Amino acid sequence: MSTPWIASYLALWVVVFILITITLALARQVGFLFARVPDRSSRFSAVGPAVGARIQKTRVTDLRGREIRVPDAQAARTILLCISPFCNTCGELAPALVEFCKNESHRGTLLLVGIFGSEEKNRGFATQHGLTDIPYTVSNPLIKALDVRIGPFAIVVDRVGTVLAKGVVNHKEHIYGLLGVEARGTAPATSQLHDAPPTL
Repeated sequence: MSTPWIASYLALWVVVFILITITLALARQVGFLFARVPDRSSRFSAVGPAVGARIQKTRVTDLRGREIRVPDAQAARTILLCISPFCNTCGELAPALVEFCKNESHRGTLLLVGIFGSEEKNRGFATQHGLTDIPYTVSNPLIKALDVRIGPFAIVVDRVGTVLAKGVVNHKEHIYGLLGVEARGTAPATSQLHDAPPTL
C-alpha cells in the first residue's frame, strides 16, 4: 500500500476517534443538564388548586348553550382542560382530545375551559380544530376558581370535586398519564406532571 493511502487511513481513524470523544462529551453534558433542571411537576406545582383540595361545585354553560355540572357527579372523573385560542400547542392537541372523547369517554368527562379570549374567539378555535362536539366553556367564575393561566393544562377531579392530579398536557400520553392509565398503542405513560410523585 502506498504512503498516501496509509496516511489517509491514519487520518480517517484520527477523525473517528475525535468524533467519538466529542459524542461522549456531549452525552455527559446532557446528563448534567437533566440532573440540574427540575422536573416539570415541580415547576408547575403552584398552578391551579392543590392536589387533594376540593373545588366548589358549580354549573356553567358551554359554547352551545348546554348546562354543564362541574364536577360531573355521574362520572368517575372530570378532566378540566384549560386551553387558549392563541395557543399553538392547544390546537395541535385537538385530534387527541377528539380521539379521547370518541374512544375513552368511560375514563372521565372532558370539559374544555377557555382561559383567554372572548367566547367568539374560543368558538372560532373550536370550529377550526373540530372541537365543537366537546363541551367547551368560557366561564369567568370557573377560570377564577381554577387559577390557571397557562395552557394546555389539565386538572382531574373526582365526583365531589377533589383534585386528583394536574399538569401540563402537550400530547395524548400526558392525558392518560394524569389518569394513571396507558394510552392505546403507546408505551406505558411516564408522565411526571402530577403534583403527587408520578403540564410549558
